[in-house]
Amino acid sequence: MISLYILLVAAVIAIFGLVVIIFSHIKKIDRSMRMGRFFLVFGIIVMIISGLFMNTEKKAHQAAINHQEKVQSQQIYDAALVHISDETVYVKSGQAKVTIRTSENVAIKVHSNHEQLHDLNYKSTKEKKNIKVTFVIPGEYTVTATRGQNKVIKHIVVSKDNHKNIHENSVN
Repeated sequence: MISLYILLVAAVIAIFGLVVIIFSHIKKIDRSMRMGRFFLVFGIIVMIISGLFMNTEKKAHQAAINHQEKVQSQQIYDAALVHISDETVYVKSGQAKVTIRTSENVAIKVHSNHEQLHDLNYKSTKEKKNIKVTFVIPGEYTVTATRGQNKVIKHIVVSKDNHKNIHENSVN
């Protein structure tokens, strides 16, 4: 912003120098003509330099905005804690294979309503992880992701006709 003010002042100085040159040319005053040329050249040089600074400031500002957008998108991604993607879920030969993607420091629990199946517990780690789970019994499964006080619950429904449905509920 300061570069804009400097650019405006330099433009005024250059215009002043141009006016002095014109009047000194009309009045035939050599000393005033040299002073006018000095102001004109000085004003043009300062305008060029401040224009370059403005361009640099604009690029730095754009880089800061891009970085902030990247950080915000990463925070939004991490806020979800767990992702069950349609592209990674498929049913083949009576098995439903699911890939569960988690963010950093997220504990995962896969729970089934079937009494004969045990819950799957995955401890939190300091890195993102992909968990591959194969379901062989049709039914509803609950995936609970926990990080601190944040908790996200997603449901996976595996049906006999080998179609999958994913329902999402978020609880904070």
